Amino acid sequence: MKLEDIYAMWETDSKYDDLNLDKESLNISSLHAKYNRLLSETRSQLRSAVIKKKSHYSTLRDYYLGNLNNPEDLERIGRQPFLNKVLKNEVQGYIDADGELVRIDERIALLEEKVEVIVEIMKCIHKRGYDIKSAIEWRKFTNGF
Repeated sequence: MKLEDIYAMWETDSKYDDLNLDKESLNISSLHAKYNRLLSETRSQLRSAVIKKKSHYSTLRDYYLGNLNNPEDLERIGRQPFLNKVLKNEVQGYIDADGELVRIDERIALLEEKVEVIVEIMKCIHKRGYDIKSAIEWRKFTNGF
């Protein structure tokens, strides 16, 4: 699910039905369940991406150090032989510039942003009961109760 989809979903879900605050109050748990599931799925995807990055980083390190130049290893990682001789202190630069690792980093950044957005939505959902109670109390006050 894209970040824009989450924003659109929350834009719809965040609206209160001012005339049916009792139903809105009862709807809090289903909203919580919906976004909690989404948060759980996104965190799981984030953990998988971080694990993939660690694994890929290790493979790239071996590749750029010249330890993966036999045909089976090259076929497994889908690369051509790396014929340059690189010093250990230069390997990090090659790894950081690797396109596949950059894509994994971009995915991790996007998933971290999604987690932050969903956590903020969850905070709003937790606060929703208090908002509804305050609205009901205000109505009582303005109607002279």
